[in-house]
Amino acid sequence: MKNTLKKIYQNHYLEDITHYDFTRFYYFIDDNEALFGIEKNALTDNELSMILSQFELLTSDKIFREAKNLLPFLFGDSKTLPEAKNLKYYFIKLLKTTDAEVILELESLLQELFNQHIAFLKYHNVYIIFYNKIKKIEFKQLLQSIESDFLLPIVGFESDYYLINQNLPAYFQYDLKLFRKFKDFHNLVVDKADLIKSSIYNHFSYDYLNELKQYVLKSLVNDQEMINVVKTYFETNFNTTLAANKCFMHRNTFINKIDKFIEHTHFNIRNYQEALIVYLSITR
Repeated sequence: MKNTLKKIYQNHYLEDITHYDFTRFYYFIDDNEALFGIEKNALTDNELSMILSQFELLTSDKIFREAKNLLPFLFGDSKTLPEAKNLKYYFIKLLKTTDAEVILELESLLQELFNQHIAFLKYHNVYIIFYNKIKKIEFKQLLQSIESDFLLPIVGFESDYYLINQNLPAYFQYDLKLFRKFKDFHNLVVDKADLIKSSIYNHFSYDYLNELKQYVLKSLVNDQEMINVVKTYFETNFNTTLAANKCFMHRNTFINKIDKFIEHTHFNIRNYQEALIVYLSITR
């Protein structure tokens, strides 16, 4: 369809985007995360609606000087590095729709809270804040305040602090793709491990995961206390003392539970390869 649009709009159509003029152009994102633009005065309302049924609209409230080349570098095919040397990004997604007035108030607050960001934009239903400062942002506390003040369920993601190089667009696009598909909203803030784990699970059917669980856990499949012990063992990075405290057990009792699990299942969760299999079977 992009080729058709290119033929129809000709000089009003852009692909090699080196800077952004949101007052003059609409910018769209295709399924491959590539950008193209069409001049606003070349589109009727019906044509715009038709294009939006096939492609997502990229909007931006502010793009600062330091962000020159950032969006075409991350979203498009540009190889020109932005002026910033380092970058991290935050994603925030609303889990339910709300009225336009609340959205505008929220967007204004986000820009104020991230007052040193180098770019802020909305990608479909995900707010993206690009940040190039080393200063730590208390992201979870920030989201808790937003959720409380606006009574809106939200989920957020905080990236690593990256050196900007030619590999960064692949990392960024992968994080964004997984976050947009992410559906496990038990935590207010998720990390890359949560995104990857969810992506893996989404590729498996319910029946497959249920069969895996039955195969791995065997007679312990309905033993919630034992499953909680093993989960806690994983969540504390195999620290038996800390895990035992979290389970309100004596350390020796906890170790005996782990030994019992290994004996019953024949999966040695002290071995990382077998622990991974058990982890996949009990954390869904």
